[in-house]
Amino acid sequence: MDKNGGTQTINVEKISPDGASDDNIFVFNKTKYPDAEIIDLR
Repeated sequence: MDKNGGTQTINVEKISPDGASDDNIFVFNKTKYPDAEIIDLR
């Protein structure tokens, strides 16, 4: 949930365990979203 009580849904339509992907698509660029609240749940 976000701070306004809203939710986001992600639908996974296809999983390719052997597919190649660029690691950069999994990196959040803080400079593109300077007002975003980042919560690290590790």
